[in-house]
Amino acid sequence: HVPARLRELLRELPLRAARGLPLVPPGLRPLQVTAPLGAMDWDLHWRWEIFRRSCDPLDVRKWKRDSSAALFGLVGRPGARVLDSTCGLGDHTINLADVGFDVEGCDASAFAVEQSARALREAGLEVPLFVSRWEDLGKRAARYDVVFNDVLHWIYDEDELRAAAAGLRDALVPGGALCFFFADGRAPEPGAGKKILEWDWEQLKDA
Repeated sequence: HVPARLRELLRELPLRAARGLPLVPPGLRPLQVTAPLGAMDWDLHWRWEIFRRSCDPLDVRKWKRDSSAALFGLVGRPGARVLDSTCGLGDHTINLADVGFDVEGCDASAFAVEQSARALREAGLEVPLFVSRWEDLGKRAARYDVVFNDVLHWIYDEDELRAAAAGLRDALVPGGALCFFFADGRAPEPGAGKKILEWDWEQLKDA
């Protein structure tokens, strides 16, 4: 059950953004998530994301296409084996397959993997998917030319970040590359992503 006021606030977000108003109305304090990323309930997160998207007119998959095209420009060859290590609801996975990569996708959430599989079927694509945390990727036999990730910045604990980075590294072939891509539709100007990341980490420094 979602409180009516919360549903109302979510529906107001695009309008407030278009008018340049604060996304959080005066008098309301936004919640700050300070739990380690590994302690999050990812199934719950993705169920919430499905609801959030139902209140938001943004076409997330279309918005994320630039990252897939940019990665293709960097790698420079079709058929490169790419792991979308943050497949979520399948947006990047579908986009990466569409530009010509040999893609697999994974997520820590079994629910997200199920949703990705459904989205891929609807898009007419066959892409292998599996459930895995980043630190466990090296335990699998598969190795990739590129590992794609767009939420590594959500990790605020140094030990957890090192473990995740090591797992992502171990999933690469020798000479392979980890591609971390960050974008925010609220701030599309060049260099905005770096500023948002720095602000993000600064806010959590003392949490």
